[in-house]
Amino acid sequence: MESLLSAYASHSDEDDEEPKKEEEEEEGNWCLPKNREGRLESAAKRLRVVEFSFFPLPATASQSLPKPKDFGWHSQELQIPHQQYPDPASAAAAGIAPGSRYVSKRERAAAIAQQQLGSAPTHTTAILPESSASHEPPGSLLASAGMDHVACIWKLWTEGMEQPACKVSCHTAAVKDVQWSSQGTCLLTCGFDKTSRLTDVETNCEKQIFEENQVVNTIQFHPFETDLFLSGGSKGALRLWDIRSGKVVREYFKSLGQIMDVDFSKDGKRFASTSDIAKRNASDKTIVIWDYYNQVTLSNQVYMEPYTCPSVRFHPYEDCFIAQSNAGYIAAFSARPPFKLNKHKRFEGHQVSGFRVQCSFSPDGEYVVTGSADGCLFFYSYRSSKCLKTMKMHENVCTDVAYHPVLSSVVASCSWDGSVCVYD
Repeated sequence: MESLLSAYASHSDEDDEEPKKEEEEEEGNWCLPKNREGRLESAAKRLRVVEFSFFPLPATASQSLPKPKDFGWHSQELQIPHQQYPDPASAAAAGIAPGSRYVSKRERAAAIAQQQLGSAPTHTTAILPESSASHEPPGSLLASAGMDHVACIWKLWTEGMEQPACKVSCHTAAVKDVQWSSQGTCLLTCGFDKTSRLTDVETNCEKQIFEENQVVNTIQFHPFETDLFLSGGSKGALRLWDIRSGKVVREYFKSLGQIMDVDFSKDGKRFASTSDIAKRNASDKTIVIWDYYNQVTLSNQVYMEPYTCPSVRFHPYEDCFIAQSNAGYIAAFSARPPFKLNKHKRFEGHQVSGFRVQCSFSPDGEYVVTGSADGCLFFYSYRSSKCLKTMKMHENVCTDVAYHPVLSSVVASCSWDGSVCVYD
C-alpha cells in the first residue's frame, strides 16, 4: 500500500512545467505593428467581412517587398528587417541581377521562350484583370471573403489599393472562408451555398465546384499534398477533396456538431478540428485530434470545459497548438499525445462573446494575435502569455487577423463593419 501511495504521489514526466520567466519585451519591437493603418472598404460598406488570407510566398523567396509609396495612411517607410534587395551572391545563384526586382517563374519561362524564338523578351501581363502590365511583388495580394457573396482580392502597397483589384463572385450565398492555393494562381472559397469553389485569379474563371450536403464553414489546404484540401461543415462531416479529380478522397466523421475550424500540424500527419456541440455532456468533443492517414481520432478529451472553440492554430515550429475559447481566452495545448492542456499558459484580456473570432501566430511563433468582440486587436507574447499591445481598429467585431507570411511587422484584420485594415 505504501508503494502505491508513493507512486500516485510522484509527478509524471508529462506534467506541465512552469513556464520560464521571460525578459520584458522592448516597447519598440519591430514585430509589433505600429498604429499606422490602411483601411480597405468594400463596395457594400456595411456587409460583413468574415475571413481573409495573404497571398502565399514560395519557400525559396528571400526578397522583401519594394518600398511602399505614401497613400495618406503611410506616414513612414515599412519597418522591414530584411535586405531591400538580394545581395550579389544570392542574386547570382537565383539568376537575378543585383538591385533588380523579383522575377517570377512565369516571367522567366516566357523570357526563355522569347529568346529561343529570336525576339526580345516581353513581360507577361499581371495576374489581376484590372491591373496593367506591372508585376506583383511577393506577398502583395490579400484575399477577403464577405457576406455579400463575394471574395475580393486587394493589391497592397499600390495606388488605388482602397478598392478591390478583383472580385470573385461565383457563390450564390455568403462566403465563409477563403484560401490561396500553394502556387498562388487559384483561390479556394466556401460558403452557405453548400459548395467549395476553385477560381483561377488570372482569368477570374471558375475552375471547379465541390458540392456538399452541408454548409461549408471552413477549408484548409494540406501543407505538403497541395492538391488536397480539407472541408468542414454544418453537419459535422470533414471531407478531404482532390482538386484534380474533384472527388472526395477521405471522410472523417464522429457524430460531431458543426465544424467551426480545422488546422494541420506542421508535419501534415495530424489535424485538429473544433466543433459546436449542442448536446449534454459533450464538451469532450469540442476539440478533436485526427490521424490524417488512418481517419481515426487520436484524442477527443482535449478540452473539457463547457465552451466551444471557434478557432484553432498549430505553432509553426513547436509541438503545440492554441485554441480560441468562448470563455474569453486562448488556451494552449501540447501537440503530442495525450494532447494535454497547458494549465500555466493562458492568453486572456480580449472578448469573444460567442462570435467566430480567429487567432493566429506570428511567422516566427513568438507572438499570438487575436481579434476581439469590441473591435480591438490584442498582441500577446507566446512565451510569457502577457498582453504586449492593444489596438482599437474597428467599430464592430474584429473577426479575423493574420500576420504577413514574411514581414512580421505587417498585420491585416477584418471586421463585420465591412472593412479590411492593413497596418505596420
